[in-house]
Amino acid sequence: MSNKSAIDIKKRRSQLLVALITALIPVVITFAIRIFEKEVKELSLYYSKSEKILTNKSALQNDIRLYYDSLRVQNISSIKLTIINSGNQYISKDDFIDGPIQFLLVGSNTQDKQPFIINAIEVENAKQRNSILKYSSLEPNVSLEYLPSLLNPGDQIQIEIFISDSEINKVDFLGKLKKGQIKPPLPYELLLQKSKIEKFITSIHDFLGSKWVSIIIFVFFLLSTALGTLTFVAAVQDENNKLTTGAVIVFLLMSVQVLIMLAMLILVTIY
Repeated sequence: MSNKSAIDIKKRRSQLLVALITALIPVVITFAIRIFEKEVKELSLYYSKSEKILTNKSALQNDIRLYYDSLRVQNISSIKLTIINSGNQYISKDDFIDGPIQFLLVGSNTQDKQPFIINAIEVENAKQRNSILKYSSLEPNVSLEYLPSLLNPGDQIQIEIFISDSEINKVDFLGKLKKGQIKPPLPYELLLQKSKIEKFITSIHDFLGSKWVSIIIFVFFLLSTALGTLTFVAAVQDENNKLTTGAVIVFLLMSVQVLIMLAMLILVTIY
């Protein structure tokens, strides 16, 4: 056997080993993430900036007089609360053994007169049929209670609240989740920043039909791209196993594609 033949055999074996490792890596990553993924029962809370609907100044200028339960209302603002099942387990009303989630709203005119809730509506309720929304209008504490009936992972609830104040400065909550946690309320802007990637990945899942179909397809894409890169390198090498400058550039571009496919595979597995 000539030295060239021995080198070719050794080269093919190395390429076969690399191809085998490339094929196993995404499969191992996928199943490792699936196996070690913990069961998480979690609710995330977000609140929007309060939006002024009516202020005392505009009411006086336009001679507007509004009354709620015989009380004069001079300031009205609205705020939206968003409740998201951010875990990977479903959440039902039985998980709230301590009672509904209670939201506490603090307005800007607390030194003058305690504000009250004029109305609260579910703008989005994740197609629930038996959720419970209650609020106290004229009690000392401005509060709202919400009890979901069933939230699957990723389900989102949005409640719009109208309050007799020009601005809402703070949102707090009371409540517990059995074998889980309710995260403290955060500004809604943080949700928008976070959800861009999630919405993109979710749209892929929806388009392809399911998360596992997405994972399988991206595993196939990753393998095809990686094997195509190896095949290209083997085809363009000269007798001294060297690549031309053009071949190196093409190889780098194909390597970037492999990394992009690997990153996409990890994202569709996580989200």
